[in-house]
Amino acid sequence: AWTAGLEPIQAPEQVLTWLRTLDADLLEIIATIESHGHRAWVVGGAVRDAVLRLAPTDVDLATTMRPAEMIDAFPRALATGQRYGVITVRHKDAAAECSVLRTGGGQGDGQRVDLVLASSLQEDLAFRDFTVNAMALDARHGLL
Repeated sequence: AWTAGLEPIQAPEQVLTWLRTLDADLLEIIATIESHGHRAWVVGGAVRDAVLRLAPTDVDLATTMRPAEMIDAFPRALATGQRYGVITVRHKDAAAECSVLRTGGGQGDGQRVDLVLASSLQEDLAFRDFTVNAMALDARHGLL
């Protein structure tokens, strides 16, 4: 299972309040990914900001969907960092940077590491840049 090794908790009230304000088009991005048999989680700064009661300015997603599949599922997607597993998904009026679950170990350009797929969400979170950014939110179930 993609969430092996993680013990989800109910998100704090301030995060649930923020979730209720998420753009419907962004929620459709998550629903579309899941309708293709994959999982998607809100990650990074948006989760951190919501926990801190700040207004997140953008939403990033981590997903089990591969970049080529994202491009197929979302015709307006941009291959902004496909080499690194990152696609900018544009759907209706929403846009989200979506990254396939990944980990370190590949070659890179000094700032980014070439794509090495992670086997779990836990492995992906351990790869993220700051400990506080190593949080994921299941937006459909309100679990952190």
